[in-house]
Amino acid sequence: TVPESLTEWKFRALTHNKNAEVSYLETSVFTQKDVTIQPNMPRFLREGDQTVLRARVSNVSDQMQSGKVLIQFKNALTEENLDSIILSESLQDVQIPPNASTFVEWNIKVPDNLQGLQYVVSIKTTEYSDGEQAIIPILSKKQFVSENLPVWQLGNTTKKYQLSALDDAADKTNLNYSIQLSSNDSWYV
Repeated sequence: TVPESLTEWKFRALTHNKNAEVSYLETSVFTQKDVTIQPNMPRFLREGDQTVLRARVSNVSDQMQSGKVLIQFKNALTEENLDSIILSESLQDVQIPPNASTFVEWNIKVPDNLQGLQYVVSIKTTEYSDGEQAIIPILSKKQFVSENLPVWQLGNTTKKYQLSALDDAADKTNLNYSIQLSSNDSWYV
């Protein structure tokens, strides 16, 4: 096997025997695929996002290539099939001119309660195939709200304080109220 980079490698071989006869061979080896697919995926998505995912299909051969590009999605934790999140066609026909690239794209809508989205994107022509898979982290759409309110209170007095960010708590989940008191406020600096 060779690394994934598209490059040229030099191969050198030296042989000898007991009669001190020597043979040497040097040649170059190119490591590249004629048809490749490179997805351009975001670093993360949020629950409820509707976005367009793109991939570049490259043809480095001297002939026109035609094939089919497929994308598949799974829940990264349970491996449940999530192809229903694709709003466009998951299987697309593609024509790639010689020594050129073309792009394919898919519209998706990220479901709620998902931590990771595993994708597999592949291209298959009559002669070649290539593919790639990875996981996109899914961030929660919940937003952490924290409100601090300084309180100065003199002894034997009564004051009323209101936390306005928490007023409409009916549509919020995982509420947590915390009150910290100190007789010396320099402890919190």
